[in-house]
Amino acid sequence: MPVLENKHEKGLLQFFGDAKIVQQFKKLEKTEQMIEFMWKVPNLQKFLADSSEHRFGKSEGDTRRFREMGNKLFKVGKDKEAIKMFNKAVTKAPVNDSGVGKDLSLAIANRSAALFKLGFFKMALVDIEFAFVSGYPKDLRYKLFERKIKILVHLKDKDSAFDTRGKFIIAMKDSTLEEDKKCKLENDIQALLEDLEHDLSESTNQGLEIDSEVLKHNLGKSHSYLPPLSVDVDIEFDQVRGRFAVANKDIPAGSVILVEPAVANICKEDQVESYCDFCFKSVDLHLIPCKKCSHVAYCSNKCMGEALDSYHKYECGNRDMFGNILDNIKKEGSKDTASTKDLSKLCYRAIAQKPVSWYKENRESIFAEFPKFGDESYDKTPHHSLLNLVSHHDRIKSGRLWSFLISAVCHLRAFQMSGYFGAPKFKTPATLTDDELYIGGLLVHVFELMQFNTHGITEGTDREKSNKTLANKDFTNSIRLVGNGLYPTICLFNHSCDNNTYKYYAGSTLVLVASKNIYEGQEVTEGYFPSAQMIPRPQRRSWLADHYWFDCECNACVNDQPTLEEISKHYNDFCCHNENCKGVVQETSSCPSCAETIDVDKNKVEIEKIKETLESLRNRMTSNEEKDSSVDIYNKTTETWIRLQKLVRHPYRLLYTSEQLFWKALRLSYGNVAA
Repeated sequence: MPVLENKHEKGLLQFFGDAKIVQQFKKLEKTEQMIEFMWKVPNLQKFLADSSEHRFGKSEGDTRRFREMGNKLFKVGKDKEAIKMFNKAVTKAPVNDSGVGKDLSLAIANRSAALFKLGFFKMALVDIEFAFVSGYPKDLRYKLFERKIKILVHLKDKDSAFDTRGKFIIAMKDSTLEEDKKCKLENDIQALLEDLEHDLSESTNQGLEIDSEVLKHNLGKSHSYLPPLSVDVDIEFDQVRGRFAVANKDIPAGSVILVEPAVANICKEDQVESYCDFCFKSVDLHLIPCKKCSHVAYCSNKCMGEALDSYHKYECGNRDMFGNILDNIKKEGSKDTASTKDLSKLCYRAIAQKPVSWYKENRESIFAEFPKFGDESYDKTPHHSLLNLVSHHDRIKSGRLWSFLISAVCHLRAFQMSGYFGAPKFKTPATLTDDELYIGGLLVHVFELMQFNTHGITEGTDREKSNKTLANKDFTNSIRLVGNGLYPTICLFNHSCDNNTYKYYAGSTLVLVASKNIYEGQEVTEGYFPSAQMIPRPQRRSWLADHYWFDCECNACVNDQPTLEEISKHYNDFCCHNENCKGVVQETSSCPSCAETIDVDKNKVEIEKIKETLESLRNRMTSNEEKDSSVDIYNKTTETWIRLQKLVRHPYRLLYTSEQLFWKALRLSYGNVAA
């Protein structure tokens, strides 16, 4: 018996406590039957009962500790680092049902001071008002009015500054300052206002704005039954290869192929204070906390409200029971479990996006077969598309299925406690209802399909100082994983080790653009990970077989395309000058496809000019910091890259490095960027 299978057998025996019961369980075929059987086991009942309490993560001790850390950083001039600590303090601060809490107000007030110092005047004003409504102590309010007046003086907003003076004077009466200090402070404010009154110039310093705008491409005309997909791409089907995408016209590099919002997305655990849990907008400098739990953060009250109305009401305060099991496994010496925990949470959220009534109403249509050919119709929702993705249920090994089952029963208990199935069940029931078993089966199904259909949400890191020194390295794809999402439409694209598309994320929206010139009738592919540029064929095929359960037969694998290290630095295969011809020659001669004479010297001269242009663009990317200029560089890079592909074919190193430069220009102009 293999080691892993033996380990699984021991785990089953430990869980059920009786070999006969284990054999009974192994005879079950349906997922719902397995869940029902497991639920009644005394060991699981005890674990669920012991875990049936809410844990919101709010803590007076933690919020004060983080606030003090922020204060220390602020005192030594590390203002951005201080804001990160104040943000942690904000998320951890307990509040009442109205959102009022002293520790929250103090953390927000301190954040306003750091924002003011950094020059984010308007955002500092927002935080001052936020601190007031959060219950800032009456005897300290003079500090916030003092800061507000100073900001308004910077902005040269005379009316607001003088209006605030009255509130400042009233607040001073409640302060515990000594009289001489009160007088000095009042005189200082009076002097500021007098200077402002006599200042006739207009303000040229409105302060810095938090640049939360994320540029993204817009989709042109969309597909008939797949709205996220371009009309220029068809979905086809083959019995061996399954569903795949094909260009129905020539598509030049830089063209938008797909713009797809996530059906469900989640931040990585270490990115909770960096991105809005609902829209994935950056919140590094200014976040809004959940009033009840410390596990999420938002960019606005609007996003917080929409999250609560949809999925967060079923998550808030519920213990991550499956995560606790994984933590115990980690203590026993197993590998890091963070990614498994994140995916388990994503599975829960994917189901929580819809009420149980939706799943019941759509029970028949959920697994209705997805169209196999481009001329068919499909009027279902993205959630239908998600649940229709391939899960390879019949091929999943028993050990892996067991982990999905454990996750499902933990999630079912969390759903019971949250009131997802009706009235909250605070006491663990001895049996499951039909609705609960149905949802349990869907949870397992989603976890199964997530193995092959989850996409990592990324941010570009090219602008970070540490990465600027990498600008001239052979291979750079400077991105960082910040979350995970489920995008059913892009899952219809097959993998290629030399794929012809590149994806980026704008918030949680996935944008796919052509990264090579794609010709009519050519398959449109994405990359699941291993790239022909960096990884030799045997390792690529082995990785794909292990993770995606197929033997790769892409062109790069079939032709054993050289890696960046091995590929020729000299051009040998030149393209026909005829725009619509795909003929290739190695010396001046007639094109084998259209018979037109190809003068390769012309190609060579233009290629050498393109080399100079690309090097100039690379240098501009390294030095440029402005978004508008980056878009201009991207447009010029795209134009140059399109032209190069019309002059020369692989094997040629410049085709690899030019495509990388195109990726970099795209990341610098569009999508999420590291703060």
